[in-house]
Amino acid sequence: METLAIGAHAKCMSVTLPLERGKFGLDILSGIRAEVSLLAYDVPIIDSTENNFKVRQSGAGVTVIGIVNRASIRLGYSRRDDVVLSIGLPSVGREVLLAEKRGHVADLNDVLELARLPYVHDVIPVGSRGIHHETAILAKDSHLRFVGSQKSTIKLEKSAGPATVVLCSVAAENVPAVTRVIEKPVNVIGVLR
Repeated sequence: METLAIGAHAKCMSVTLPLERGKFGLDILSGIRAEVSLLAYDVPIIDSTENNFKVRQSGAGVTVIGIVNRASIRLGYSRRDDVVLSIGLPSVGREVLLAEKRGHVADLNDVLELARLPYVHDVIPVGSRGIHHETAILAKDSHLRFVGSQKSTIKLEKSAGPATVVLCSVAAENVPAVTRVIEKPVNVIGVLR
């Protein structure tokens, strides 16, 4: 999501799973391949599992290598008075499964949709550090300051776990356009000054 959000073209992916290649490992790899298949092009996946000994915990390491022209990188395009929207609801742990069933988790399709919209200035996935952390980065990249909305009920400090939220910046008049094309919860969380 992060690679695509800045306008990069994913060239390859490395997936390291510190677990056996058995059913569980193959299920994880299958899920990753299904997610990558959403792209309009092939991305080679190099995978590695641990087959030398029994493991008692699972984990995953994913690295995506992408290429983007310096002139077309999508960073720092937010403008003064842009509205910052959150797509999805911050979820962590077991909450993610329930939120996903309810359609409250931002996903790769949302990033791809937002990135193709000419009126969306910046797109940034939110992970474990929470929305507040990412709004600071969004604002800093554009030499602006984030001012949170008093009306927002979204918990800006809460972890968004495995990128369950995506932020985007748009001019105020384009907020309705975003809500028409994104089928997840869309909330105005603040403005850039």
